[in-house]
Amino acid sequence: MHLNQEDIALFFNLWYALFYSINCKHKIVEQFEKPIYGDYVDKKPFIIMRKELWANPVLIDEFLASDGAMLSKEEKSKTLRSYRH
Repeated sequence: MHLNQEDIALFFNLWYALFYSINCKHKIVEQFEKPIYGDYVDKKPFIIMRKELWANPVLIDEFLASDGAMLSKEEKSKTLRSYRH
């Protein structure tokens, strides 16, 4: 699958928003700064949080109900699809 630049940016913006929101609420990783697409991002915190996310997919629903409420229907759909496969 090849994504264009717009889809790549959308993916990472959604990914970062999801993980930042989850970490703010559940403090999975200490000292996790809000990631910004285009800036250097350490992958280690994402690996740790990803394991937590796979074990607790309800975290996606929490995100979509709170911080994710600002997302468009398309963005919400893409967020759910990327984690429920």
